[in-house]
Amino acid sequence: MRLPLSWLKEYVDPGLSAEALAERLSLSGTAVESVLTLEGEPVLDLEITSNRPDCLSLLGLARETAALTGRKVSEPQASARSPKGAGERIDITVEDHKLCPIYTARIITGVRVAPAPPRWAKALRLCGSRDINNVVDATNYVLFETGHPLHAFDLDKLSGRRIHVRRSRKGEKFTGIDGNLHELDDETLIIADDERPVAIAGVMGGRQTEVTASTRNVLLEAACFDPVAVRRARRKYKLNTESSYRFERGVDALGVERASERALELILEWAGGTPGVLAKRARLRPRPSKPILLRPGRVEQLLGVPVKTPRVRAVLGRLGFGVKSARAGALSVSVPSFRRDVTQEHDLIEELLRIDGFERIPTLLPPTSHQTVSDEGTARAEALDEVRNHLKALGFQEIQTYGLLSGKALAQSGYPDLSLATRVTNPLSAEQEYLRPDLACGMLQAVLYNIHRKSLSLKLFEIGQVYRSGQEQTVLGLALSGPLEENWRRKSPSSIHDLKGIVENVLSAQGQPPMDWRPAPATALLSASAEVRGAEGGVGVRLGTVRADVLKAWDIPQDLLFAEIILYDYLQARSQRKPFKAKVPPKYPSVRRDIAFVVDERIEVGSLEAAMKAAGGPSLREVRLFDEYRGKNMPAGKRSLAFALSYQKDEGTFTDEEIQSLQTHIGTELKQKFGVEYR
Repeated sequence: MRLPLSWLKEYVDPGLSAEALAERLSLSGTAVESVLTLEGEPVLDLEITSNRPDCLSLLGLARETAALTGRKVSEPQASARSPKGAGERIDITVEDHKLCPIYTARIITGVRVAPAPPRWAKALRLCGSRDINNVVDATNYVLFETGHPLHAFDLDKLSGRRIHVRRSRKGEKFTGIDGNLHELDDETLIIADDERPVAIAGVMGGRQTEVTASTRNVLLEAACFDPVAVRRARRKYKLNTESSYRFERGVDALGVERASERALELILEWAGGTPGVLAKRARLRPRPSKPILLRPGRVEQLLGVPVKTPRVRAVLGRLGFGVKSARAGALSVSVPSFRRDVTQEHDLIEELLRIDGFERIPTLLPPTSHQTVSDEGTARAEALDEVRNHLKALGFQEIQTYGLLSGKALAQSGYPDLSLATRVTNPLSAEQEYLRPDLACGMLQAVLYNIHRKSLSLKLFEIGQVYRSGQEQTVLGLALSGPLEENWRRKSPSSIHDLKGIVENVLSAQGQPPMDWRPAPATALLSASAEVRGAEGGVGVRLGTVRADVLKAWDIPQDLLFAEIILYDYLQARSQRKPFKAKVPPKYPSVRRDIAFVVDERIEVGSLEAAMKAAGGPSLREVRLFDEYRGKNMPAGKRSLAFALSYQKDEGTFTDEEIQSLQTHIGTELKQKFGVEYR
């Protein structure tokens, strides 16, 4: 919408430069995109929101300007009136009053078509319209002035001198004033004479009945059409016009006759002629809108500052509202028909706010009421924050993913049976059909997004709620992909052992004792995996390598490791952990001895470590695996393991005989329990 400053001054003089007015309008919610200079005149280019069709007119913007500057609007009053009894009359039939609630037409005979007065022809050009002739320009002038579109037909070219507002018949042809031929369907609302369509209602008039230099008698149309019907026709026939733009957003139906009177006045002034009787077909039964009670206390409560009653009256009055006194100091506000966006007290308060300026509202914290949080809740929040900080220190990045998922995404993520997932009774869309049963799906989406943007080394975590078997659980999810760290010396990707170490690192810091890891069967998500049982016997931790078919379904081109931890057990362990105590460094040195043997590969390293610690007693301070070998010269189903054993006394040092005795005892225990063979 373009606003020539010279035209605006016909209704209200803002007393401001174009730039200053543009700033005031923008701050009040009527955004000015730029200030142009066209034909030597300043013109404001505005972006009007869809809820303010009244601002698609010079008068609407004049009211905004008046409210912002404290000036008064001088609205034009039509002086021309059509005769009540004598004069020519046009016959009108309306097929569907829902699509056309009001249609008016008047005849003007004996016009002299010529160019419009230069001053107003220039004003139309500044608004982005072409100046055509005095009759057509008068209708366009009223469109920009009032926001109400009109159309002028050459009366002598209308067959039967009758108007039919109806739906088109399939296959009918229509040639617009732009010269393009359109084949109509059977749903388009049209204006027709006795033979053919002469206009697409609310969109465009026809070439065959347009006003030209030879026109002597004019039919002036002013009507109100259904916004949906206009929008459908505009999109189907690809006809974007100033008229359709306004009808789609809704015009003031009560302003139809006023717009017709204003156009009649201009045509008589610019082109002469004799007006006929106004013919009208209407099923519009306007109901007076119920006044809104505006309470000063509510204004102050919402804005944080009081607004004096005279100021309220002045602002709302300049915007076109009717304001009267009501009981208990309140105001009764009548909403004009062109402000359909105002329906309640809050809307009126918003009008006061935007006109007085958001920047004038003091920055204060609103009064609030607080509920005391239990110690248990505080401890839980602190524990989760500690887990987050620990993972961030390890180089992980936190993500947050959606808690609602589609069935397709769950199936791609290896979820075995959708009937086991919690389905939303009335989902907003197919993408939000299920509550997530685990964090894997969101993790896969995040990994895919990052890998496709060349971020190949990923360490991600998320803490969130999952929903299984009707229960809600707090879960920690971890994802590793690519190298464990960006290091030029380490080229190998992360392994399941890296992920296991990270899980133990995080949970041990929460007071979790050494974890009893066990091999876990493959699932629809994970192939090689391990797990730790929780306090109630269920799986507390599970980690592993994501299956190749799942990665293929998500188009992830590299291996991915995933772990999921149910946090309840470990938050409980944290609440029971003892404070850390410093130990005095040992006075005597430790002694290291290595032990290597061949063992069945099905035997777990943890079981071997436990047996060695039991056999070595308190003197065996550490058992650490430092080598594993499978391959050439190794029997099938066997592997070679090498451990470093560290011995230490609190008092004194070991003799060779004592160390040898401990090594022999440990070796004997391993051979008896696991059948190891020493190398």
